[in-house]
Amino acid sequence: MIERHSGKQQLVCDCGASHKVYDADDFTIMITEAKAHGWKVQKVAGEWEHSCPDCAAPSARKGTLL
Repeated sequence: MIERHSGKQQLVCDCGASHKVYDADDFTIMITEAKAHGWKVQKVAGEWEHSCPDCAAPSARKGTLL
């Protein structure tokens, strides 16, 4: 998610990890830098999801039944 407060914004993952704080006018820079640092930004079922590098990394357990 993107948290906004007092003219600032920051990407925050569901696990609680966050990327650095940017001015409200620097949205494109924030997304570009986050992706360069391994964050995954994607639209799922009409909603934007932001995942930190740890959560975005493929896991051997994801998508398996065992």
